Amino acid sequence: MKNIKILKTSFILFFIFLIVFTINNVYAVTINSQNKVDVGQRIDITLDFGTNVAAYDSLEVTYNSMVLNYISDNPLIEKFWYDTSYESNGIRKKTYSFIAKGNGKSTINIKLKGVVSANYNMDELGDFNLTKTIIIGTGIKKGDLNGDGVINSIDAALTLDLYNNGTTNPEDIEVADMNNDGVVNSIDAAIILDMYNNGD
Repeated sequence: MKNIKILKTSFILFFIFLIVFTINNVYAVTINSQNKVDVGQRIDITLDFGTNVAAYDSLEVTYNSMVLNYISDNPLIEKFWYDTSYESNGIRKKTYSFIAKGNGKSTINIKLKGVVSANYNMDELGDFNLTKTIIIGTGIKKGDLNGDGVINSIDAALTLDLYNNGTTNPEDIEVADMNNDGVVNSIDAAIILDMYNNGD
């Protein structure tokens, strides 16, 4: 009877060990970068796979081109990459570099599909969707009232709406006061429309 209890206890401990070992070996894919930068600064976005990977079906990086300028050689869209190096050790990290070109925010989105580890078992790690938001300068893009990263006629209409309602909200004034005279009016809406028409 005592031997049966020891055997049961041994099995339970073995399964607990397996669960803990499995949890500790789950690879976390992450994006590492600065959270805030000044206009004109370089931003390095590092994609860390959490382990060496030998292949993936696709990788796509998207960002707000209104506030960031991409300067790296790494392609932003890749289809079916696999390690063709002599060593075949795979890769652990990829870096994408940008220059901050204007006040605002950019969410870096990285979509990965079909990631496979470079270990002996070639484990399928799966699909990953990652995001990282970076604040550039003040974090406020003048004229972008709805915060979609694009300045257009919708923003001009929202500026007129603020003018008609007599806004006193400091955040709204910061974004909509295009000529920096301390008030939001039809002149600011006209400046936004002019920016839109000229593709600024």
